[in-house]
Amino acid sequence: NRPIQLAATAMRFDQQSFDATQLVTWTSSDETIVTVSNGENKGFLSPGLLAGVATITASLGNVIATTNITHETPSRGFSSYRIHFDAVHGNLGYSAITGIDLVVNNEVLENLMESDDSGTIGPYTATVASSSDTNSYHAFDASLSSTWFSDVNTFVTEEPYTTNGEPVYLEINFEQALPVEGIRIHRTQGINPASYKAQFPRQIRVQGSLDGVEFSDINDANITLENWNGEVAELNWSVP
Repeated sequence: NRPIQLAATAMRFDQQSFDATQLVTWTSSDETIVTVSNGENKGFLSPGLLAGVATITASLGNVIATTNITHETPSRGFSSYRIHFDAVHGNLGYSAITGIDLVVNNEVLENLMESDDSGTIGPYTATVASSSDTNSYHAFDASLSSTWFSDVNTFVTEEPYTTNGEPVYLEINFEQALPVEGIRIHRTQGINPASYKAQFPRQIRVQGSLDGVEFSDINDANITLENWNGEVAELNWSVP
């Protein structure tokens, strides 16, 4: 997983070769697998988070050269995550949020889901699902004006406002394991957050899976929000 220096050699019209490493433009076909620098350390490769094969291209004018780089190091984390809402703050009987951000390598990934089965989270292709019949992708699209709701009567309407027997969750599935280390949960739309408090999750728990079937709790990936004040709820954990 250490950086590797690539070199580019070009040929003059007089058939004399020269080092063109600093002159060419470097690109990677898939930066989730490997990146290549065009900055101070031009031509340096750095492994991405996913295993696979990426094509590295060096171009100088109309001259192009390519090579394939294989990254075999297994990814950490899980390929599927479930974010459970085990209790809410009030007696409406359902939960509602406007967005969930995932955190990887201290970076908040951009949500770009266009449907439950189409889109990306950061640069990573993903699908999403939930325990409810509503559109799950509303929690992972580019807008905080769309809202995901759990089904009605999924939470009891008396304290402690826990689930009504069946789990309530949102699920994210990636093509490979990804070391997610935190989430950020939003409930905004420019209205007084006090009106949303009853809907907002109070007990949050995250599970991971490598096959999308068998899920288990992630150590330290749980939180109880005793008095939510409208701010973004943050939950962080150590990547397994």
